[in-house]
Amino acid sequence: MAGKAFRERVGTVRVRLTVLVVLVAGLGLLAGGAVVVTLVRQSLTATAEDQATQRAHDVAASPGLPGIPRGPALVQVVLGGRVLASSPELAGRPPLLTGPVARPVVLMDPGISEDHDYTVAGVAAGEFTVYAASSLDPAAEAVDATTTALSIAAPVLFALLAWLTWMLVGRSMAREREAKARQDRFVADAAHELRSPVASMLTRLEVGLAHPDRTDWVSLARDTHREAARLGEVTGDLLALSAVDGRPVDVDLDELVLAEVEALRARGRVSVELSPFEALRLKGNPGELRRVVRNLLDNAERHAAARVVVGLSLAEGWALLAVSDDGAGIPVEERERVFDRFYRLQPARDRDSGGAGLGLAIVREVAVAHGGEAWVAGASEVRVRLPRS
Repeated sequence: MAGKAFRERVGTVRVRLTVLVVLVAGLGLLAGGAVVVTLVRQSLTATAEDQATQRAHDVAASPGLPGIPRGPALVQVVLGGRVLASSPELAGRPPLLTGPVARPVVLMDPGISEDHDYTVAGVAAGEFTVYAASSLDPAAEAVDATTTALSIAAPVLFALLAWLTWMLVGRSMAREREAKARQDRFVADAAHELRSPVASMLTRLEVGLAHPDRTDWVSLARDTHREAARLGEVTGDLLALSAVDGRPVDVDLDELVLAEVEALRARGRVSVELSPFEALRLKGNPGELRRVVRNLLDNAERHAAARVVVGLSLAEGWALLAVSDDGAGIPVEERERVFDRFYRLQPARDRDSGGAGLGLAIVREVAVAHGGEAWVAGASEVRVRLPRS
């Protein structure tokens, strides 16, 4: 039920985010389109006004009025309300305006030609008034073309934006689903691993309390201590998995490895060799990297017959840490699963012979968090590759 509810919530969020992005983008595109259309109209209208004004001034400055030289704008020369001369297109028409004007005036469909609007400028030339009319049809055509282009492009852009948003949100939600699934598995596995030793301790204590005279309390305390230590180990590993984080600093990986190797040698169960081994410094979290080395060595010690080999080298710009042992090795089909949380190889399922099944999981989690990787390179060799920066 929880998983279904989570999927439904994710789907709803995906739809809502996609719709929201498209709506916001649509409003932005609508506003932007309106601005573009307005700017196009204003620019071309201003060009027509300048053309009409310049034409009126040119005619007014011409000697021998009322002659009308040819030009880009239509012209009328008016005296006392009578048209003395005009361009052929204005022949027989009354004056376009009455008197000079400070700024060009727009005449809506004055009937000069077809259904075009005109901008008219009026300039005084002595006792004459010169009117020049420039068509606004180019501006109208440009506005229509811009509007058509936007109306065609907008649906395509909306569809593309909706698709991109859907895909990006889907990827983000997929990562969230994966994280939720990992969290659910982690909680379930942790509950199982913690429940078993707790149940074992409770059972032994209840039996002891029920039969105090027949209970070996020293043995019971020893067993309870062992189970409590087991709980502490599992809890520590769980905390390590949940805290794979931290700001990177310079770490001398070789010194860190040597310190853990000396601790392993001091226990005296196996011999430890260093081959090859070189000094390496990298950026990382020292506590997490120390945990990686310790887990690798503990894993090798647990499965070794008598010998562990540790190598640290520089390979193609990466720090390569390799730990191997002379134990039975890991079957090929198990070499990826050993990095799963709480997974133990079959011979190591007895709690007295194996770990919690979190050691190599922590190794990979930390390696990936540092931008590297961890894998089983051979039957009994685990390698970790880390970037140096």
